[in-house]
Amino acid sequence: MRHRNYRLFFWGQLVSLIGTWMQQTAMSWFVYQITNSRLLLGVVAAVGSAPMMLFSIWGGSLADLYPKRSIIVATQTAQMICAFLLAAGAWAGFATPLFIIIIAALNGVAMGFDMPARQAFTVEMTSREDLLNAISLNSSIVNGARVVGPSIAGLMIGAVGVTMCFS
Repeated sequence: MRHRNYRLFFWGQLVSLIGTWMQQTAMSWFVYQITNSRLLLGVVAAVGSAPMMLFSIWGGSLADLYPKRSIIVATQTAQMICAFLLAAGAWAGFATPLFIIIIAALNGVAMGFDMPARQAFTVEMTSREDLLNAISLNSSIVNGARVVGPSIAGLMIGAVGVTMCFS
């Protein structure tokens, strides 16, 4: 944490990943809420996860060829646009199951390119002696967000409704 750029990246990544997992949880819940279909709930989760696996191989090769910062900015912008569209759809009432599935797929594609670039970018922000600590912190953030994000989403859904998770 002694490297300023890594500190900024760390906190930004923490907020982004918690928000991503909140959104993933809320999307699944929202589809279930509007359709009462367990199948569609599973489809949203699968469609959001499958592109991450498929595109992360290509994302890794792109991260080796192009500036990682540019890739991260592009993927985070794509995820932000998806979040805004999802929020608008939920608030305005035009978020159909198909709309949510498309948003989940687009988020999954963006994450497939984002994850390899983030992991490789960590190497560029720290010194060689701090690299193991930075990688450990990065793994802690990723895994911690998978617990914290859905927990916050659950609390928010219970307290103020599912659409607030998209705002």
